[in-house]
Amino acid sequence: MILSIYAALLIVALLTPYASAFFPPRADRKPTADRVICTLLLLCAIALTIVRHGAIPLIGVFVLIPLIGRGIPSLLGGATAAMLFATALWWPSSLQLGLIPTLLAAALALAAGYLPRWKGVSAASAPQLFPRMILCGIIGLAMGLFTAPFEASNTIYLAWHHWGAYLAPVEAWRGGGVPYRDFPIQYGLGPTLVLMASCGQDCWRGMYETAVIANALYFATLCGSVILMTVQLSQGVRWLALLAMFFATYFWTGFPIDFAGPAMTPSVAGLRFLSISALLFHILYAEQRKIRRDWIGHAIWLIDLFWSPEAAFFGTLIWWPYLALRDAEGASGWRGAIIALAKGGLRGACALATGACGLALTLWLLSAGTIQLWEFLAYIQHPPGALPVNPLGTIWIALASFALAVPLLAQGAPLTRSLYVCLLGFLGAGTYFISLLITVEK
Repeated sequence: MILSIYAALLIVALLTPYASAFFPPRADRKPTADRVICTLLLLCAIALTIVRHGAIPLIGVFVLIPLIGRGIPSLLGGATAAMLFATALWWPSSLQLGLIPTLLAAALALAAGYLPRWKGVSAASAPQLFPRMILCGIIGLAMGLFTAPFEASNTIYLAWHHWGAYLAPVEAWRGGGVPYRDFPIQYGLGPTLVLMASCGQDCWRGMYETAVIANALYFATLCGSVILMTVQLSQGVRWLALLAMFFATYFWTGFPIDFAGPAMTPSVAGLRFLSISALLFHILYAEQRKIRRDWIGHAIWLIDLFWSPEAAFFGTLIWWPYLALRDAEGASGWRGAIIALAKGGLRGACALATGACGLALTLWLLSAGTIQLWEFLAYIQHPPGALPVNPLGTIWIALASFALAVPLLAQGAPLTRSLYVCLLGFLGAGTYFISLLITVEK
């Protein structure tokens, strides 16, 4: 059931932009569909809140205060967001926070609400992109210096559990074992080879350094993408997006009772998702600068293909549909668009077949001619640590984001291709959560 729903969302996302490519929207189009979707989201948020027995923290009120005077639609949108994001507070048995946490949360909510009103210098001026990305990378490296959580018994066990899955094949390979014949590789060939190169005399220290650097690169490329996507927006909106990206990158793996940073769980940060953020940054940079350097995209996709089965899926899902859409939008008429789409699909299929043959040959040589397909895909078919679905949880935030993005793609927005790859990257990253649930379905 879960896989069927995910496949349906994926098909809708892949095909939606062609609605504007083949059937351009009329100039006199009324935003009826947008209002219908927003109304449905509000009703769903109300229903979700009722089912959760009205569990909305007081801090949700502070989200609405900056929206006063901005009109009824803004207030309704803020109320919808407050009800949906109440599901993110999952760790307390009740939503009764203490005085200091409430004041802190209220200050953050008010700051986030008023920050977009700060116009500042127009972000339309060419930003100094790479110096800012380097600064973000330095901030990411600095975050790796906060090692206090490693002293707690729960978090150090969490680190040992996650790091061990990476380091077990590294130690076995260094000890003379043959990959896939003598031991499995859970997270793919790429991370295993990188960790082997960084081991030195202590693989655990090498794991720590590799995770911190990968997370810093992951954060820097995500920030670069945010800067590119907010070029036509105010400085306040850009700063809000950057702050949201910072917290999403470095704080989502923990919660106030038991904080843990992404260095402890590298499988949910850079070592896993850098393949998405790097490709997204390349595409968004090429779109914003109006240049084509497809050889860079091809190189990133090829690295993804050899990195891990998941990274291969991420790169293929984003890169080849993007190229097909770009060619279809550049064609003349709907017939030309269909031909361009067919050529793009054929090109992607041929590239994938060629790359898969090269990967199969590499794995066959590394495994001394013993590897079989099921051994390569073993951890996808049988993921460890399956978790049950929470139908009243944050899944509704993801579904609401999807519902808001699809109409923009269908309308042929100015940034259609940029929004397209971001949505595909979002859905691609969602396979991590699908892998946690697939065993439950079985």
